[in-house]
Amino acid sequence: MIRPLADRIVVEPLDPPLSTTLAVVVLGREGRHTRGKIIACGPKATDCQPGQIIHFTDTFKFPVIMDHGLKRLILQEADIAGIEEDGHYLYSQDG
Repeated sequence: MIRPLADRIVVEPLDPPLSTTLAVVVLGREGRHTRGKIIACGPKATDCQPGQIIHFTDTFKFPVIMDHGLKRLILQEADIAGIEEDGHYLYSQDG
């Protein structure tokens, strides 16, 4: 298990959902959003918690890390564009 420091979070990338009940994802200035499940949060990550499904900007700038054969990304909390709640997009930090 990777233990993130400061405001970093460890994320398991997820495939996009095939269908949703009612969700509108507004793309920010960074481009398309990707979904992931938070695996661990650093001590200064205050707005998220393990188990939440998040949307974040393109993964091209994040290194892929293998943790016991599973693909993981390490992001900063500021890279989160929004959090899903009950399958719905909850909020956006893009404004």
